[in-house]
Amino acid sequence: MACAWIWTTLQLKFLPLPLCGVKFCRLPPADLNNCMTQHVGIFGDSWADSRHGHDQHPSLGSLAWFNRMPGYTASSYGCSGSSLYYSWQEFLAHHASYERIVFIATNPLRLPKNTIETATWTHHLGGLSGAEDIMANVDLSPVLRARAQAMLDYYLHLQDDQVDDDLATLIINDIRRIRPDALIIPIGWMVKMGFVSRWPLVNTVALGQYKALFIRSVDPEQYAKHTNDTSQWVEKTCVCHLSVEVNELLGLHVARSLHQGLWNPPKLPPTCAHANPWLYYFSPR
Repeated sequence: MACAWIWTTLQLKFLPLPLCGVKFCRLPPADLNNCMTQHVGIFGDSWADSRHGHDQHPSLGSLAWFNRMPGYTASSYGCSGSSLYYSWQEFLAHHASYERIVFIATNPLRLPKNTIETATWTHHLGGLSGAEDIMANVDLSPVLRARAQAMLDYYLHLQDDQVDDDLATLIINDIRRIRPDALIIPIGWMVKMGFVSRWPLVNTVALGQYKALFIRSVDPEQYAKHTNDTSQWVEKTCVCHLSVEVNELLGLHVARSLHQGLWNPPKLPPTCAHANPWLYYFSPR
């Protein structure tokens, strides 16, 4: 595969504040408090799935960013590990039921149909590592094992960056055609390496930048080593990959952007006050 998917912070500019806390991030009352509550449809992957990142603490799901948008209520169709195609299909099926739309654009390199489904659970294999993990650690029936192996072989031998980039661009443009009012927020940016990228969300503020803020705030040494890559850690009290504090900040920024009609969040601060240390949020693999 010729390209990589990154959580870039190259264009992150900082506010001259030592800590953000919610008090530095409140929106002017005139922005939100004088409008009637609108219902928002949320579509995406784990960044839009309030069940993600806290298996032992399910009550934390109520603190996801889309449940903390002043002036708005939300229903999410997000599912961890799911593909851009999956989110687009959910959008097509449900967008008409909502006054506003927030679409979280996942990694476009994910296999469009990437589910392993049993009678009790559904798992989306978001990439090569996900396919390898389920093959190694989950007791699958022969049929499901063959399906997982086929996905693993696809990621190893068939996945094509140019094709995925082109199809992802068509999906994003289709969403914009159907719902010009939709906020489309990428989780990260595509690095252009060896092919012509038409990805329309380059230079858009990405959710990976909020994760970088989270990690930089809680453990600057961890950030210095790995930026915002936490693949060597297991999330245990995160929500949508973020702390509760950064979820609240993101919720405020999305609400403001919905009110303005454009995903245009304020500049992120260098750090944000957190009540807990690194090992509260993560466990070593």
